[in-house]
Amino acid sequence: MDDIRITGGAGISPAGAGKSLGTAAGKGFGEALKKAVQDIDLLQKQADQEINRVQLQDNGSIHSAIIALEKADLSLRTMIQVRNKVLEAYQEVMRMSV
Repeated sequence: MDDIRITGGAGISPAGAGKSLGTAAGKGFGEALKKAVQDIDLLQKQADQEINRVQLQDNGSIHSAIIALEKADLSLRTMIQVRNKVLEAYQEVMRMSV
């Protein structure tokens, strides 16, 4: 089965764009999830820095700030969808009779 790659284009892990999620999952699903949340947090912080440059320092580009905000927004929305799918799968398993 092919590895699922979630790269910076999808908004999940820009720092590890060449790495596959399957490699991190070898250490455990919890570790892969933790890394994904950390990557999203990093994107949020980068977006905040871009906004601060535009607002306070007047040397930032509004275009780069908007792009950083959109990357952070997209990655957060993707993470929420992944969470929803995991919860749905868990609930489905819990409804199964043994």
